Amino acid sequence: NTTKVPKKILIGPWVHQRPNGSVPGPRIDYLNEVVRFFAHWLRNEDTGIMDEPPVTVFVQKYTTPNRTLDVVPGYWRDEADFPAAGTKELLFHLSPGGKLASDVQKVGAEESDHDEQPYDEYQYIPTVGTQSSFWSAGGMSFYLADDQRPDEALSLIWTSLLFKHETHILGWPRVIIHASSSAEVATFVAKLADVAPDGHSALIVDGSLNGTRRTSYTQPEPMKPGEIYELEIPMRPTGWIVKPGHRLRLAIASSDFPNLWPTPEPATNRIYRGGKYASRVIVPVVPESQLPAPEFLPPPKLHSVVKTHSGPPLQQVVRDQITGTVTVTNRRSSTVVLEDNLGTIKRTGAFCCTASSRDPAQASIVGTHTYVVTREDGVYEIVAESSIRATATAFHIVIDLNVTKNGKPFFHKKWAESQPRRLL
Repeated sequence: NTTKVPKKILIGPWVHQRPNGSVPGPRIDYLNEVVRFFAHWLRNEDTGIMDEPPVTVFVQKYTTPNRTLDVVPGYWRDEADFPAAGTKELLFHLSPGGKLASDVQKVGAEESDHDEQPYDEYQYIPTVGTQSSFWSAGGMSFYLADDQRPDEALSLIWTSLLFKHETHILGWPRVIIHASSSAEVATFVAKLADVAPDGHSALIVDGSLNGTRRTSYTQPEPMKPGEIYELEIPMRPTGWIVKPGHRLRLAIASSDFPNLWPTPEPATNRIYRGGKYASRVIVPVVPESQLPAPEFLPPPKLHSVVKTHSGPPLQQVVRDQITGTVTVTNRRSSTVVLEDNLGTIKRTGAFCCTASSRDPAQASIVGTHTYVVTREDGVYEIVAESSIRATATAFHIVIDLNVTKNGKPFFHKKWAESQPRRLL
């Protein structure tokens, strides 16, 4: 339902970073917007902010996928409401030959000639997903998605015909599939991508659903092997422009490592299409905005009371050809020098996620944070290591905190706990 109270929302392509210094950008003086908002509501000042359209969103444009992109290309768009007025649904059906077809009558005619319900089948590979955008609450600087083709090669894909006109997507895409699994626990991951004429596949948006949560997130139920379920995969809202000559692609897999913890059972999964099992994609399409594009002040140069130096970051995906494991590693470090020679703080953070392509029950993540504080009264080192390791039936969590002063033990505590997987 439309919110009737005064409202104001600003949506940009940022992940746990302040919009004035986010990498990637766009970077704006968001504090100016915050001050105008609170001056209006807390000091009764007429800043004009509530006279402006209540919804401001950033709509992305295609660029060659690159994790180290400095600024996301796109444009700002104002709307009077969200979903935007004039939103229409563009419907695609999963069709034979890996086609994402918008001609419903043609799809129905092709499928009706089969005596057996048609499906596409794939094997669950727990290490699919390393080309995705990474989500870790701001812990990773280079989180953007890479070219999706390496993951798509291990997934089921359906690709549309070339778009003839520029198409603006804004809102929540919907992916509704009819699926079965040979396992009692299986996840279905859907990814929509923009395929350029040169073949590069840029991730637009993704979503996932563990089939045991098909009716309830809090009361999961095992899947019955071989039974066909209708699953609507929750997708995040997005804003994206598909250019003429580009194509839309849907990829379905059962893993998004390292974003999702692998489910523990090997599985052969099927996606059914046509007839009463009309698996489909619904894309919200909007007309060009009739409102002027919003403008923001550039980010100000802020005075820092400390000096900060960052070390070279490390981000790697390592595939072990002997054991079949895939490991994603990230490490970053920085040094903060306080004013007036009051001391330094050296920070190092790292994590290592590992999954096995041969045994999906075996997965782990180990994170380590180290702070070295140098002050007049000595050197303090704080090391916190946390790990989660899985078996087929449980998660095992260990947190170890160790503090030293001038190289001698100062404080230590360890927590350890195991939890059943609960159909995860």
